[in-house]
Amino acid sequence: MDYIQLLFGGEQTAEQKADNAAYLAEQQRIETQRIESIKESKAQREKTLRCSRCYGSGFVSQFRHVQGGRCFACN
Repeated sequence: MDYIQLLFGGEQTAEQKADNAAYLAEQQRIETQRIESIKESKAQREKTLRCSRCYGSGFVSQFRHVQGGRCFACN
């Protein structure tokens, strides 16, 4: 069903209104998840680009004797 039609479709039964509300809520949930996924991806990409010590791996092999080589710059 078209979004505009949902908003301005005229008379609807209670069942149609409930279905439309559920549809719009699901669309909003999907969009929110997509935005969160994009934000997480962007944060990971920035973390990877910023760290000059481990290049985003979170591990520096030369310092594996110190807390298992954990990169303190980005973790």
